[in-house]
Amino acid sequence: FTLSNARGATGPMTAPQSYTVTNSGGATVASGTFQIVDSSTVTVSVPAGSNPYDTYTFNSSGAVGTFSVPRQCGTPPALTVTPACQIGYVEFTVTNTGGPMLSSSTYYIVADDSSILTSGSLPALSTGGTTVIGFPHGSTEPAGYRLVVNDFAGTIGQRIFCDEGTNAVDPGIVLSVSCATEQFIIANNGTRPVSGTFTLTLTDGTDVTPAVNTYSVAPGQRVTIAIPSDQRQQVTLTLSSGQTITTACAFVGAPIPFGARGLGSFSALTTTPIADRIPFAFDGAAAGCQTGSCPPLLVYHTDEFGPWDIFRIDSFDEENQTNDRRNLTRAQTPNERNSTPSVSPDGQWVVFASDRDGMRNLYLTDALGTTQRRITFSETAIDTNPKWGPGNYVVYQSSRNGAWDLFLIDMLTGQEWQLTDDPNDDINPSWSPDGQSIAFQSNRAGHWNVFILNLATRTTTRLTAGEGFYVEPIFPRLSGDQLVYRAYDQIGGNGVLYLTSPRGGFAQAISDPNGDATNPVWSPDGTKIIYQSDLGGTLDLYLFDLKTGETTVIVATEADDYAAAWRCDPKRVVFVSEVMGTPNLFELDLDTLEFAQMTFGDWLDVYPSGATSDEAASREGRASSTVFSRQTNFFLSDPSTTPIDPIDNMSRRTDWPNMDMCAAQFIRR
Repeated sequence: FTLSNARGATGPMTAPQSYTVTNSGGATVASGTFQIVDSSTVTVSVPAGSNPYDTYTFNSSGAVGTFSVPRQCGTPPALTVTPACQIGYVEFTVTNTGGPMLSSSTYYIVADDSSILTSGSLPALSTGGTTVIGFPHGSTEPAGYRLVVNDFAGTIGQRIFCDEGTNAVDPGIVLSVSCATEQFIIANNGTRPVSGTFTLTLTDGTDVTPAVNTYSVAPGQRVTIAIPSDQRQQVTLTLSSGQTITTACAFVGAPIPFGARGLGSFSALTTTPIADRIPFAFDGAAAGCQTGSCPPLLVYHTDEFGPWDIFRIDSFDEENQTNDRRNLTRAQTPNERNSTPSVSPDGQWVVFASDRDGMRNLYLTDALGTTQRRITFSETAIDTNPKWGPGNYVVYQSSRNGAWDLFLIDMLTGQEWQLTDDPNDDINPSWSPDGQSIAFQSNRAGHWNVFILNLATRTTTRLTAGEGFYVEPIFPRLSGDQLVYRAYDQIGGNGVLYLTSPRGGFAQAISDPNGDATNPVWSPDGTKIIYQSDLGGTLDLYLFDLKTGETTVIVATEADDYAAAWRCDPKRVVFVSEVMGTPNLFELDLDTLEFAQMTFGDWLDVYPSGATSDEAASREGRASSTVFSRQTNFFLSDPSTTPIDPIDNMSRRTDWPNMDMCAAQFIRR
């Protein structure tokens, strides 16, 4: 308790006044006198070792007044214990459902004969916090164990009787599958070493267990078991403890494990040459320039002023509901739609699609929105969906030939090249991080499949095949050697996300087929993917970790949460939520899973886009004349093909300003 004299030296106390401090039971725990003659303060404390959760009252009566001031410094914790018998091990899970512990406590594990087997420190648990205390009993005989804590945080004395023959399980063992590396993963999240044997069996029951079939994994570590890569069936791993897991992978030529529905099968990869449309050499990664950097520019779609514009946002203050935002596209007509932005490698420019001049064409704006320039000139066709590569090239799709094809613009010269020429539709391009390849989807095989266009060899490779539909391939933009795409067994069904190598092989399902999963975005280092799914009823955000194979729900409000975009900081993610009624932008801290509101209007702020992954949410599931997973519907765009446009954009532009968007510290090759 801190005492002060508001009058200070002008009204000093002329004599000491007595005080007492009492606890909630009325007992006096401290007493004394105080006299304040100036502007200084006097501090009265309860003795060390007092109960920090009790209520204490400062009491004083005399010439300067009568006081009775209570104070409780903390809500008492409420500790509960859940015991469990493991193989050679006993564990006590301690959970705090009350107020936060203000300090650690000492615990004891006591045998039935009252002997203390071990002791240690129970950490200060926050509200809802939990910890696991373990003890290796090392006995095959039945025995009783008691966890004892007795201090101000609470009194517990939970006992468990362990019989090795009836209630023993392996602690902390988590099984997962890595299709990319063709391995089972055994992770030990417990507190003791675990070992045993395993078997591998195929779907038809064939035993493919290797000659050496033992495993041993230390606490906090993991071991891997190779999946037989020459098989064409699912493989089941069974541990001697009884735990099992079955591959959710597909080999080239193998059925895709897609629940019980089946998406047909992959056939061998097919590679076909394309016409010699690229009159320059793509030398490995030298597709214009290499940055390896992450421009921090974050943009989003909004109808704040009526038409759809693209804004950038640099900072925000949730407490005062303000932010620093800027209109980059500055719509010129009431019904204008500016969308599908893609940021340049140096973060100084944004290419986007707009219908401000009638048909949908590509435009360029600087990062401040002060300079805008039209860069394609279709009159009856649609040019849209631009994607800036790791260099000075932008790939986009156009309907100018009567079907959707892919085109390329050299942003240094303004010259264009047609990359694909098929009577069917080629759409949704995505650059590989090294700039050598472009993934896209095409219905040239009768239904939608994923293809890879190699710019160096000038060949297209069909990556998927079967009776299903495979759409929206997305590479990580900065690093990584895999791509993600969506698969459907039927139009109108649930989308399932798959992860695979652009060279073919395993295709790993990373989302639950019971939910409709869409809009995956890559982390800056290419090791994690965030996507949205309606698995829980509303749209929620999920995180898949490529290293561990684990999926975590990271945002699940009572409203729809969707359209994530990763910041350059791998711990910060921006997303859209309708938890406040209208859609607004929020920023999530992946360490704490706490999020803060970034935009605050009653208009629509949707579909953020950063530099780590392609923005696909603004396509709203549309693919040419087909719609897959229309989970949000703000733009109402028509992606149908158009009549042939007779324009000629393929020559070098004489009015081009020779803009080099490579990052300044890197050299254009």
